[in-house]
Amino acid sequence: MSQERNILLFAFPERDQTVEAFAEITDLLPGLLQAAVVERDGDGVLRTADTFSSTPGDADSLSGGLLGNVIAVVGGPLGVLLGWTPGLAAGDVVDTKVDTTHAESGIEDHLRMLSERIPVGGTALFVDAVEVRAAVADELAARHHGTLTRVPADAAGADVRAAHHATRAAARTAREEHLKARRAALRTSSLGNPFSHGPG
Repeated sequence: MSQERNILLFAFPERDQTVEAFAEITDLLPGLLQAAVVERDGDGVLRTADTFSSTPGDADSLSGGLLGNVIAVVGGPLGVLLGWTPGLAAGDVVDTKVDTTHAESGIEDHLRMLSERIPVGGTALFVDAVEVRAAVADELAARHHGTLTRVPADAAGADVRAAHHATRAAARTAREEHLKARRAALRTSSLGNPFSHGPG
């Protein structure tokens, strides 16, 4: 049997269904690495409600792992910069927002697709697992009347790296533009001040 490591996103109509699926998945997926129940608040940011890790001692933490990075990009500050976080007022989006519509950004649609599956006020179950039988996760989603989205782990990791690179580049550009604007303002101020030129 082929084994594929995937990031799975289960989206259910009700929070109770998400919690029930989370409780079941540790017994259903022998290749489970990490899992997290997330909630999207009124500002569009994802909050982690519960977590699981197969690594001893890390059950309450996703830091440093692929799943934690995916969640941070999909629903955290990076998601805001990338324009993937719904629910924010237009004035709340910072000037360093990254344009991901061009191929040069290196970001594919995988993580954007995951973000779009979680509405404001909704809950979802994120899973990082090595799947032997895809039917196991498919049946879990169907049993709780939810939907399941798969993204290959390699693709998700590439998107995470590209997102971090794109936001760093955007931040550099924003700093450069800010410095240019300040220099232009200082030149204008100097020209408008007759005492700045010394005696004629």
